[in-house]
Amino acid sequence: GGDLAATLAAPSSQDGQIKIIKMTVRTSNNYTLAMTNISMSGGYTPTGTTTLTFSAVGHSAVFMAVGGKWVYLGGSAVAS
Repeated sequence: GGDLAATLAAPSSQDGQIKIIKMTVRTSNNYTLAMTNISMSGGYTPTGTTTLTFSAVGHSAVFMAVGGKWVYLGGSAVAS
């Protein structure tokens, strides 16, 4: 099979909520997270980023809910 893709749903109205995504098992596929519902400003997301790719066990991404969007706080997933 090919890579797996997903989109993170918009957060509830609770600002400050934290979401951590971590790859714990890897087959031969990468996991790609579309940057829909993720703020491109106010966080550490590089301008023009459209995906985060998890390609190794331990890759992670940390987000905080702010104003109905997720702000990317950091992690080891590869932004592209």
